[in-house]
Amino acid sequence: MKTRKGLPYDLYEDLTVYVGLLGYAFELEGVMKLKDGYFTMFKGYSTDGSTGVPDYKSTWVAHFVHDGLCQAMRLGLLPPHRRKYCEEIYVRLCWRGGLPKWLAKIRGIGLSWFGKGAVLAKNERKIYEVLHPDEVKDYNVCESTS
Repeated sequence: MKTRKGLPYDLYEDLTVYVGLLGYAFELEGVMKLKDGYFTMFKGYSTDGSTGVPDYKSTWVAHFVHDGLCQAMRLGLLPPHRRKYCEEIYVRLCWRGGLPKWLAKIRGIGLSWFGKGAVLAKNERKIYEVLHPDEVKDYNVCESTS
């Protein structure tokens, strides 16, 4: 996975992760889709990473997937009661990315405490727009180990 270093983080290639969530399907054209348990975020998707804790290469995939799923909940594409499951996905992705399991769990607890309103439609947190592929430049690029 390639992203531009800095805030917000932008995907420079599509990212597809199996997240489960069977029984749900949606596509937000050019932004993200969920089908057969696979969640895809398209090139240009942006995230601001974690709030209040440092970002690591081992957490990038988790940031993108969690922020995308929360955005889908805010837009009504996924029901808000799936928030807890999305937090569990975040923890697993941090761990699979190389973060120690104990630290991934602590980050998950913090996410649960501070992220309760993130899935509500009335949340005023900025939703970043996807860049057009022609606007995505290959400068200051980092590659994760995931």
